[in-house]
Amino acid sequence: MSRILLATYRSIVATGASPLANPVALKQFGITWAGLYVISNIVRPVRISIALAISKPFDNMVNGLQDKFGCKRWMAVGLVVLLLNVVLTIALLWGGHGPAWLAALSMCGHPADKGTYLQGHNSLKEGALKVAEVDGRGSARNDMSLSHLRTGVKVDPSQFGTLVKAGRDWYLLVGTQMGTLQAFKIADLLMELPIWGRIAPHLPNKETSRRKGRAKTMRTSVLKSKEADGRLAEIEKEHEAALEASRTPGQRPFPPSVPQLKLYSRWRRHDYAIEFVKSVADLILTIDTKNGLKVCQAEDSRILFRLLLPEFSCLTPYLASSEPLPEADIDVEQAQIRHTAEALCASSLVLAVRASEGCQDIDPTERVDCMKMDEGSCTAAGCCWSPVDPNPENLPWCFFSDKKVQTCKLGADPQAPFSDAEIQEVIKYFEANLNAEGTGEVMASPDHATGPGGDYYFAWARDGALSMNAYLQSKGSLQEVEEKMDSWISWLERSQNQPDPNNINILVEPKYLIPEGTPYTGGWCRPQNDGPGLRAITAMAYAALKPDMGKRIWTLVKQNLDWVAQNYDSETCDLWEEVRSTNFFWNRYTMRKALKLGAEFAKSVGDDEGSAAMYSSHADSISKLLSSHVDSDGFVFESTNRRKDTAVIEAFNVADMDDGVFSPLSKEVVTTLSGLSQLFCRSYALNQEAASKGTPGVLFGRYEGDSYAGGNPWVLLTASASTLLYRQAAAAAHTPPAAEAKQLLSDLLGREPTPQNLLGAGDALLLLMKKYLSNGMRMNEQIDRNTGELKSAQDLTWNYSNILKAMNARKAAADMLKKTDHSARLLGMTLGNSRGTLEMVELPWSTPDVEVFSSQASHAGPVLQVDYLLPFEIFVSVGEDDTVRFWSSALQLLREVFFPQPCSTVAFLRLPDMDSNAGHGDVLVGFAAHVERVPMEVWARGVKHERL
Repeated sequence: MSRILLATYRSIVATGASPLANPVALKQFGITWAGLYVISNIVRPVRISIALAISKPFDNMVNGLQDKFGCKRWMAVGLVVLLLNVVLTIALLWGGHGPAWLAALSMCGHPADKGTYLQGHNSLKEGALKVAEVDGRGSARNDMSLSHLRTGVKVDPSQFGTLVKAGRDWYLLVGTQMGTLQAFKIADLLMELPIWGRIAPHLPNKETSRRKGRAKTMRTSVLKSKEADGRLAEIEKEHEAALEASRTPGQRPFPPSVPQLKLYSRWRRHDYAIEFVKSVADLILTIDTKNGLKVCQAEDSRILFRLLLPEFSCLTPYLASSEPLPEADIDVEQAQIRHTAEALCASSLVLAVRASEGCQDIDPTERVDCMKMDEGSCTAAGCCWSPVDPNPENLPWCFFSDKKVQTCKLGADPQAPFSDAEIQEVIKYFEANLNAEGTGEVMASPDHATGPGGDYYFAWARDGALSMNAYLQSKGSLQEVEEKMDSWISWLERSQNQPDPNNINILVEPKYLIPEGTPYTGGWCRPQNDGPGLRAITAMAYAALKPDMGKRIWTLVKQNLDWVAQNYDSETCDLWEEVRSTNFFWNRYTMRKALKLGAEFAKSVGDDEGSAAMYSSHADSISKLLSSHVDSDGFVFESTNRRKDTAVIEAFNVADMDDGVFSPLSKEVVTTLSGLSQLFCRSYALNQEAASKGTPGVLFGRYEGDSYAGGNPWVLLTASASTLLYRQAAAAAHTPPAAEAKQLLSDLLGREPTPQNLLGAGDALLLLMKKYLSNGMRMNEQIDRNTGELKSAQDLTWNYSNILKAMNARKAAADMLKKTDHSARLLGMTLGNSRGTLEMVELPWSTPDVEVFSSQASHAGPVLQVDYLLPFEIFVSVGEDDTVRFWSSALQLLREVFFPQPCSTVAFLRLPDMDSNAGHGDVLVGFAAHVERVPMEVWARGVKHERL
C-alpha cells in the first residue's frame, strides 16, 4: 500500500498527472514502485517491527467494525484490508474525489484542512486541472506575483511544464511549499465578481510605454478628492457584498467559494519551498528557503541564471532605464567629439606608423592604396612600391609608407536612420517606378543615360520580383497593394507567354523593353536563371494576401517552378551579369526557397501532389549543395570564380526560411558578414576616413576587385548588410549567439554584441550611407569610393526596395527588443539584511562573474523593507530603527528620515507613464495601523542626484 501511495505521489510530482492519465506518468509510477519494492525487501526486518507496532490499532479497527455491524471477525478483517488497500488505491490512481485525494495533496504540500483542493477532472487528459479555493488563509502558497506574460491555455500532462502558446494576458503566479510555480489567469479569478468590470478596462493589453518627456518641476500638491475617495469606497462595498452573497452556510467569511479554475501552467522550480516570486517584464524571479535564486524566461520557462544569495531579510529587483531621460541625454556633437578623440587616441597608440619605419614594416593586408598605377609615379609621390603576386585579394602595390589600414567598427547606440517624413519620401520615389507607363512592369531606373551602364529604363526580371516583394512587405493591407500587384501579375502572364527573339527560354530573359514588354535583343549576359524562382516567391506571397487569385497565380508559379526544378544546375550569369557559372550561391539559395514554398503551394492551392513531391525533392538536392559554398573558416563564397561577393548577404536576407539553414547568428553568416566588412573597410577611402574619425559603419560594395564605374560602394548593398544586422539583433533578443559567433561579432562591432548594439550597428551603416545623399532621399546606384559623390543610375528602384526592407527588419527587431531585452532593464537584486546594510547582487548578463556590492552606511537595526524606483534609479529602505533611508544606484546614502512612530514597510508609488507630476516617486510609509504618503518634492528636497 505504501509503495503504491509513494509511487503515485512521485508520478504526480514528476508529471503533473495521475499514473493512468498517460504513458509517461504510468512509466514514472512503475519505476518508482519497482525501486520501492527492492528497498522494502531489504528493510523487511524493519517492516516486521512496524507491523507488530501497528497491530494493536489494526486490531482495534477490526473490533470496532465487529461491534458496530455485528459481523464475524474474518469479515471485519476483510473490510479493513479492503478499505485501506483497494478503495484508497483506486481513488489515488484515478485522481478522483474524496479523502484519498486530499491525503495525497497533504503529502504534496497542500494540507487538506487549509490548502488548495486540486480536483481531478475528466479534462485531465487535456491538461486542465480545476482548482477550488477552500480557505486561502494559511494555505500552502508562500508568495505570489502578477505577470503580464505570454503563456498557454493548458498543460500537456506528458510534457510537464510545457506551454501551449497563446496571447498575452494577466496571470497570478503562485509559489508553493513544494517548490513549484503555478499560473492562474486573473480573468478566471475575478470575472464572476462585479468588481471585474471596473478593473478589466484598466489592465493594459500590451506593454506600457513611458511618456516622451518628464516635467522638470516637482509636484507641488497632493490631490485628494472626496469624490475619488467616495468612488473607491463604493467599489469596496460592492466587492464585500459580492463576497458575502457568494458565501455558503458555515463557510468562513473570507475568501468565498469561487468557480473552479484552470491551472494554466505549473513549473518545477526549486527543491525547497518558494518564498519569493516576482515578475519583471518577461522574466520570473523565484527564491527558495535556502536563498537559491532562479531567473527564468516567462515565455518558454528557460532558466537563465541560478544564484545562491547571501543572507537577507528583504529584497527588491533593480533595473536600468530602457531609455535615458531627456535631461540626461548626451549632446550628439559632444558624443561625436568623444568618439573621434577615442579613435584618434587609438590610432596614435596602435595604428599609426612612423614614416621612418619604412615600407617593409607594413604588412600587405595593412596597406593603404596610394592610387598610383606604376612604380615611377608611385615613388615620385613618396609612396612605397611592392608588387603582390599572386594577389587574390587585390591588395595595392603602391601604398603609403606612413599609414596603415584603419579597422572599421560597426558598434553604435541605436539611432533611427530615417525620420517618418524621409521614409515617406523614399516610398514616393519607389512607387513612382512601379507599374511603369501602366504596363505592370517595374523600371530599374528612370535614368536613360548613366555612366558606363548606359540606359537603365528597362524592366529587369530580378529587380521587378525583388521590388514587388518589398512593396508587399511595406504595406499593411490588400487594398494598398492590389492595383499595382494585379498589374504586375498580368505583366508576368504576358511576358512569359511570348516567343523569345534571343533563342533562349523566355523565362530566363534578363530584361524587357518598356512599354513594349518584349525582351531586350542587344548584347547581354544570358541566360539569368534567378528570375523564375524570385517571381514565384513574390507571386505566392501575393496569393496568400489575395486568396481568390490563388488558382490563377498557381498556373504562373507552376510554369516558373517546373523550369527551376529541371534546370537549377544549368549554367547562368551571376547577379551582376558579368561572369558565368553553374554554382552561384545566390541562385541556389533563392531557388531552394522557391521550390520549398512551391511544394506547399502546389498542395494547398494547386491540388497537385505530383508537382509538390517534385519540387520538394529538388529543393532537398539543392540543400545538399549549399555546404560546398562554405570555406573551412565558415566564410560563404558566391562561386568558384567569384568568391567574396555581397550577393551572398543579399541571398541571406531574401531566401532565409527560418529553418536553421544559414540563420542570422550562425557561424557561417557572421563570418561572411565580418569578412566582407573587412574587405570593403580597407578597399574604400570613405570607410577609412570614417574609421579614422571614429565614425561607426561600413559602406558595402559588390565584390572584391570590382571595377565597374570605378568599383564603388552600392546603396542597395549597404542597406542589405543593415537588414542582416537588424535580423541578427532580433535573433539575439531571442537567443544569444554561440561563443564563436559572439567573438566574431564582438570584433566586428568593437563592443558586446547585445541586441541593442546589433540594432545600433545596422543604424550606423545606413547613417553613414545617408551622409552622402545630396538631394533629399533621392538615391543613385553608387557612391564614389573616394569623394562620396553619388554616381551611376539615379532613383534606382532596387535601392528604395532594400531601404524599405531594412526599415521593416529594424521595426521587427526593435519590437522584439522591447519584449525580450532583459539585459537592458533587469540588472540584479538589492538585499536588505539583519546587519542593517544593503547589498547589491548584479546578475551575470555579460560576464560569468557575479558582483556583490555593500552599502557603507547602515540602519541601526535589521532592514525591514527595500524598494527601487525608475527612472530615478533610487532605492528606499526602512529599518527597525524607524528610519527611512534613500540610496543612489551605487548604494550611497542620499537622505535619512526619522519617524516618531514605529514604521515597518516602505514603497515607492509607481505610475505606468512615470510622471512625477501625477505622483510617480511619492513614498508610502506603513505604520502600525495606517499608511502615510510622502510627496516626492518633500523627500527629494536637497537630495543631490543626477536623475533628480
